[in-house]
Amino acid sequence: MNAEDKQRVDIAVLGHKFPVSAGDSDLTQRAADHINARAEFYRSKYGELTSGQLAALVALDIGEELFREREQRNERQREQDEKLSEAESRASALLEKLNSVISE
Repeated sequence: MNAEDKQRVDIAVLGHKFPVSAGDSDLTQRAADHINARAEFYRSKYGELTSGQLAALVALDIGEELFREREQRNERQREQDEKLSEAESRASALLEKLNSVISE
């Protein structure tokens, strides 16, 4: 994506406003909203936190979320790969049987 394809978007994250360049302003705003929601969760759970503590908790939370999603995606991919390999093996065995029947 070129710099020309990006648009300037003003977002607020953890009480600070930022102008950012975004290729998908809706996605950028949803990400900011997600960060702010997680921050509000930690504020209500732990009370007063410094901005550094809050940012660290939110970053760890979202990082864990990202890694869980990646692990789940990788597991689904492994399962699909196994099923495909099994299907290829069965197809190969059937083709060998078919070739032996045709040869007779």
